[in-house]
Amino acid sequence: RRKSDYGYGWFNEMKHGRTCISHAGGIPGFLANLQFYPADDLCIILLSNSVERDIFIDSDKIAALVFRKK
Repeated sequence: RRKSDYGYGWFNEMKHGRTCISHAGGIPGFLANLQFYPADDLCIILLSNSVERDIFIDSDKIAALVFRKK
């Protein structure tokens, strides 16, 4: 049994039925998000200097397109 899905700065969770290792962060005016799907050898990295866009949702949408999910 896992106590947490977070360790050493990384989240380990299931997304789109696959293991996703991710990390996000930002400072005023900049955002970053990384999602790695090790079994699929897929890494999605989004960087933004606009707070108008939700890059975390966009990362999930890109993964959904790759995995042909809704």
